[in-house]
Formats: sequence, structure tokens, C-alpha cells
Amino acid sequence: MAESPVSRFMYRAFISYSHADKAWADWLHKALETYRVPSRLVGTVTAHGTIPRRLNPVFRDRDELASATDLSREVNEALAQSENLIVICSPAAAASRWVNEEVLTYKRLGREARIFCLIVDGEPGVSDWPGHEAGECFCPALRFRLDADGRPANERTEPIAADVRPGHDGKPIAKLRLIAGMLGVGFDALTQREAHRRRRRALVITAAALLGMAITSVLAINAVIARNEARQRQAQAEQALNYMLGDLHDKLKGVGRLDLMASVTDKALALFAASKPGSLTDDELTQQSRALVQIGQIRLDEAQYAPAMDAFRRADQRSVELTTRHPDNGRFLFDRAQAEYWIGYVYWQQRKLAEANEWLTRYRDSTLTLVKIDPGNHDWQREVSDGEHNLAVLALDRGDLNAAQHRFEAELATMEELARQQPDDADLASEVADTTSWLGNVAEQRGDLAGAQRLFGEQARQLARLRTVHPEDFRRLSEWARAQELLAASLATTGRNEESRHAMDEVSKAYLTLTQHDPGNVSWQVNLANVQVTRATYAFAADHADEAEALLSPAMAHALGLVASKASQGNPQIHRVLSHGWLLRARIALARGDLRSAMEAAERSLSEARAATTKDAVDDGSLADRAEALLLLGTLQQVQSPDTLPEVWRQAHALLAPRARNSHYWRLLDPWLRACRLTGDDAGARIAIDRLNASGYVPLQPWPASAAQPSPATEGDQHVHH
Repeated sequence: MAESPVSRFMYRAFISYSHADKAWADWLHKALETYRVPSRLVGTVTAHGTIPRRLNPVFRDRDELASATDLSREVNEALAQSENLIVICSPAAAASRWVNEEVLTYKRLGREARIFCLIVDGEPGVSDWPGHEAGECFCPALRFRLDADGRPANERTEPIAADVRPGHDGKPIAKLRLIAGMLGVGFDALTQREAHRRRRRALVITAAALLGMAITSVLAINAVIARNEARQRQAQAEQALNYMLGDLHDKLKGVGRLDLMASVTDKALALFAASKPGSLTDDELTQQSRALVQIGQIRLDEAQYAPAMDAFRRADQRSVELTTRHPDNGRFLFDRAQAEYWIGYVYWQQRKLAEANEWLTRYRDSTLTLVKIDPGNHDWQREVSDGEHNLAVLALDRGDLNAAQHRFEAELATMEELARQQPDDADLASEVADTTSWLGNVAEQRGDLAGAQRLFGEQARQLARLRTVHPEDFRRLSEWARAQELLAASLATTGRNEESRHAMDEVSKAYLTLTQHDPGNVSWQVNLANVQVTRATYAFAADHADEAEALLSPAMAHALGLVASKASQGNPQIHRVLSHGWLLRARIALARGDLRSAMEAAERSLSEARAATTKDAVDDGSLADRAEALLLLGTLQQVQSPDTLPEVWRQAHALLAPRARNSHYWRLLDPWLRACRLTGDDAGARIAIDRLNASGYVPLQPWPASAAQPSPATEGDQHVHH
């Protein structure tokens, strides 16, 4: 039976809990979102609707709202968009005002039958026993029905509850009781199917483990077989090893048992380590080199940098041996180039930029040699452009704009020549446009905003032509949308606001089309949320606060839903989107005089900006996001204490100064100028304003007054994210 249409609710469930029970909330949240409904039940129609394949996303209110006087807009929106309410019940929850308010709010939506409880501590119903009131686990809203006016009445009710306390259900049974209630199926039916599934999964895992041991045995045998048997056994070993590193890896990942994969790859590495490259045949070296690259990629996916580096270096050793034996063999040199690239990439991820540059230069040089070996090989010519691209992006990361521009121009020349030779290659045309965009980024960071707009515009025109040729290819629509978004943002930096807003509206329509075509594409979903937040920001800058709020609310609900479902896990862009959204919500609240909501939103903006930053890398945009949140927090603090210079303004200044002092990039200079003026750094402010004026930059909000004369109307960070 086919799965049902998409639920009308954004969330499968809302978990309400006291902060004291956070550990239980963590467990339940993960248990529900990782649960796969048995396939025999999926698509079945019950009284609660059609049974889905997964129970995600689940919303979990992470804060106790200790400083709030009522439920936040976010929580109310999430409750309204939740198909079920699960209350974690304990004495702490029973005493929590916010748990009680969430239950009341949900009941007033007419969904009392969709409330389920998980008892983790205390006793139900003991609040009526003198001297035992403190042990009650159900909050008042759970114990009593509501009257016609939505107020608690005297009529008692018996909540539906699973129980994980010692001597009761325990975690596995309690989880299934809750899920059975959510799905509207009998508990026995669910437990029978769960047992069946576990048996099947055990068979899969056991078979995978046995297969892994068999493959290892094949490799071990292969290492010692007689030379006259080598060819046949070698082919078998290569086939088995490729399966292990490809299909088997994917299957083990699907059942959550990559630990078995680690064991198998460890044994393969041990076997490879026992052999000296100089004693191996060409075929053995080739097999091991390629296998080691795959093993390194698997370790890299798991963020295990040291084991990944070890595998890539072993691959490089074997490839060097091959190219030493056969210096004119392009296939062997190509394999060596791949190992060099991955070594450089690991160094890059570890922020060892000098080492990354060394190895990525080796990769580029190897690709140049490949082209000398076979000048007519277009694939190898594209490897050269890839080599230049890597070095260009690395130079940009290091702040070396001259080197970045030189590398991108070299890449563009190669790509344009290839495109002339292969005019029907759409991917080549797309890569030419992409390289043009990178040159636009360099121009923007140099302070050449007019040049950046020209390059971004050229990219958008190139991709628009490609869309015309391939109207059914949604990749081309996605590429054009991203290019148009860059152009719209660039137009806003020079005051071309109407053009920018019109372009961003077109981008919004494109991403709506894309997400309707493929709802599971998380990148498109995140981009849609980002564009909607940007449109809301532009509306607010144009003094259209109501329009801004109307655009912002669904955009934030969309972004928060992606986070709650963990669909966007590992995507730092979602945190950037939320940081920008919370900052705009704070500005709207400040404009309306709601300081408490403004402060809460600004703090959330800062938290999301920090979450968008990895421990090893801080890009200019992330740095600016953090500074802008700090500046707005300072403005709010000064509204409350006008005679005090907020410390967070100094923090923002200190955060930006090391990079901004030598930068011509508006993204850094705009918040730095504001920080300089607010903290009394007149010299820094003069440098910043001179550079911005020279670039033609126009802020969407007026610059702030000096620290001695703060003005809420032009508060420190009130600048739109282009």
C-alpha cells in the first residue's frame, strides 16, 4: 500500500518536559526520530490517518522559559503544528508552569485524545493524598478536563501513559506503547512486527560480519598465493574488496553497524602494512592504492582525520612506486594525483593551510603532467582546472586575494577553452559560470562592488541560457537560483534595493518549484528558508514591518522544522539562516517596544551564529553574524541602562578588529564601523567609512551615532544581511 500524502502537521510529535528531565527528553527524541515503522504497517489507514514510514520530525522545546511570562511564539506555533503531544511526567514536570501551559494550549486546540504521557519519576494521582503532593507526576492540566471556555474544570481524566520506572514497562516497551498510540495500532501488533524486524536485522548483520571475515580471508590468501595463481585470485580479491568498500559499506551504514566496517577495514590495513610496496606487482600496488583511497574516504566521512590521513599516505606510497616504475603511464599518475588531493584535503579540514597548499600544489602539478602525457584527453584537462580551483579557494581561505584571482583566472581560461571544444557539454558550461562567480567573490572582497555585480550578472546570464536549453533539468534551475541570489545580494550593497528585491522574489519562486519537485533535497529546503528570511529582512529595511513578519514567521517555522527533524544535521548553513532570522525577529520586537522578546531573540541569534562556526574554521560571514548579534544585544542593554557602555559592544569590536583592519570586504567593514562608532574608536571608524565609501557601499540602515549618543532608531547592528 502506498504511503499517505504528506501530513498536514509539520511535526509528528511535540515533547513537553521539565529541564530536570532533559536526559529523558534526549532519549525519547532520538528513539522516536530513528524508529522505522514496520513495512507491513506503512500505508495502513487507521482512525488517526495513514501510517507513515517514519515518525519525524519531532519538536522538543529545549528551554524552560524561566524569564518568560507566556509561551513564546515559536512554542505556540510548534504546538499547533504537532500531530501528537508527549509529556514526560515527573514531580518536576508536575510543578513546571510551562509543561502545564503547553498541555493546556494543546487541549484548547481540541486534541486531548492525541496526548500521551511517559512517566519517568513520581506517582500518578497522589496529589490528593495529604503529605504526598510533592510526589505527583501529572501536572494539573493532565489531571482535569477543560470546560467549554477552555479552563480547567473539576472533571478528572485518566491520561494515557507508558512507564519507564523500575518495575514497570522499561524503555523498549514504553517506547513501543507510545508509538502504538501515535500510530493508532494495537500494542501487540506492533511488538510482533518489531520482533520480526529484529530477527531480520540480526540476519543482515550476521551475514555482513561473515562476509567481512570472508573478504579478509580472501585478502590474506591473496597475499601469499603462488605467482602462477595470482591473476585469477587477484581478480576475485579485487571484486570482493570493491564490494566491501562500496555496497557493503552502504548496507552496514543503513542498519547502523559501521562498527563492523571499521573492523574489516582495520584488518585490510594491517594486511597492506605487512607488505612493502617495492615487493608488490603493479596489479597489487594498483589494487591496494585504490582500496586505501576508498578506506580513507570512509574514515573521512566519519571525521576520523588521523586514520584517513594514514590511509591516503599509504595510497600515495604505492602510487609513487608505480609512477617511479612507469613515469609515462597516465593511469598510474592519475591515481597518484588522487592520493595527493585527499592528503591536501585532510590538511585543509584540519586547518593546516600551509601543508594543504603543498599537497594541493602537488596534485595540480601532477595534473599538468597528465596533460603533457596526453594533450587530447579532455578529462585530464578538467583535472588541471580542478587543481587550479582547489588552490584558488584555498588562497581565498587564507586571505590571499591576489593568488586567488590568479588561480581562478587560470581555471577560467582552461574551462572556456574546453567549452569551445565541447559546446554541447552542459556541465562544462555550468563550471565556466561557477568560476565566473568565484571571481565575483574575489572582487567583492577587494571592495570592487561594481566588478562583483558585473561578474555575478554574467554568471546569472550564462545559467539562464543553460536553463533555456535544458528546461526540464532541475539542476540548472538550482544553479540559476543560486546565481540570481548572489546577484540580488550584490545589488543591495550599492543601494539598488528595488532591483534586489525583485531578483530575490524570482529566486524565491525558483526554490519553491525546486522543493515541490524534490521535498527531500535538504540543501534546497535550507536555501528556500534562507531566501525567505532575506526577503523579510529587505521588507523590514524598507519600513514594511508587517510584511517582514508575514515572510519571517513561515520561514522560521520551516528552518526550525528542518533542525527538529535532524534533516539538516551537519549543514552549518541552517544555523546561519536561524541566526539571521532571530536577529530580524529581535529588530522587529525592538521596533515594537517589546524589549523582552527582542533580548530573547538576539540571544538566540548569537547562539545560532556560534553553532554555525566549526571549532577549526571561522569565515568572515560567521564572524560578522556573531558581531551583529553582540551589537544588537548591546543596544538592548543600553536601552535598559542608558548610562552604561555595554561590554558586548567591546566584544564585537575585538572580534572583528584582527580581520577588519586590513580588509576591504563590506561584510566585515559594516559591523566593524558600527562597533567602532559605538565604542569610541574614531580612527577605526574613519578607516572603515573611507573604504566603504570608496567601494560605493550603501548601508540599508543608517550608521549609528557615537557611543555617547546611542539611538534606538539606528541601533548598532541594524543592518540587513545581503
